[in-house]
Amino acid sequence: AASSRSCFGSFFQVAQESALLDHFCVIHLDAPGHWEGAPRLTGAFPSLDDLADMVDQVLRRLCVGRFVGLGVGAGTAVWLRYAAIERQPRRAAGGASCQGLVLFGAECDAGDSAERVGIWGIGRALASSAWASSAKEALAGRLFSRNYVQTRRPVVQSYLASLDQLCPTAVVGYLKSYARRAALSESQLNALKGLPVLLLYGSCGGGTFPSGLLVQQAGEAQALKLMAALGRDAASCATIHGSGVLSTQEEPMQVM
Repeated sequence: AASSRSCFGSFFQVAQESALLDHFCVIHLDAPGHWEGAPRLTGAFPSLDDLADMVDQVLRRLCVGRFVGLGVGAGTAVWLRYAAIERQPRRAAGGASCQGLVLFGAECDAGDSAERVGIWGIGRALASSAWASSAKEALAGRLFSRNYVQTRRPVVQSYLASLDQLCPTAVVGYLKSYARRAALSESQLNALKGLPVLLLYGSCGGGTFPSGLLVQQAGEAQALKLMAALGRDAASCATIHGSGVLSTQEEPMQVM
């Protein structure tokens, strides 16, 4: 439930001051309805597997060759599913070639009932003028550390402002798709084996209730599962201290 700007703005600002981007072209991919001025969505929001297919179509349309994917939160689930498609031997020729992934807060388990209940409550609150502000605060608590939310740091204020520009049905639809995710299948994990993946996790949890139901608690346990599945020679993990899931916004220098 965020745009590429509210997820990666601070990180790329820091990256531009280094030599990191000298040999890269950066392409931002937003979920349907998650960019400023996006039309109101009709029908059901795409599943994570549908979003992975959309990524494949976009990269083919842009004639992207080799690339490295960066994803935060729900975006990590889309990248993992896309990479599993891209590495299938029966995949149609002419597509992009994923050289690696950098994932912030990735999970390989299925969504649970607590997430779904929390998102149902957030959806009802966003539809109410009296509770919409509290719902957006809860969404911020899902991604940022408690200290950042409570002190209303500029990146948190920017995130809340970006939510004001998005259609609530698109926000809730994306969260519902993520909460309904299935665990990565054995065939998907087998396809991902050997792919270079850097897993980054914030050390701090999010805000208080109700964001506690939504905050992504992915950490050491998820990292160990993913590293075991992907192969320890290819996957590595690091913790960004003092940060929530959006360490790209809270601690961009530490991420670099």
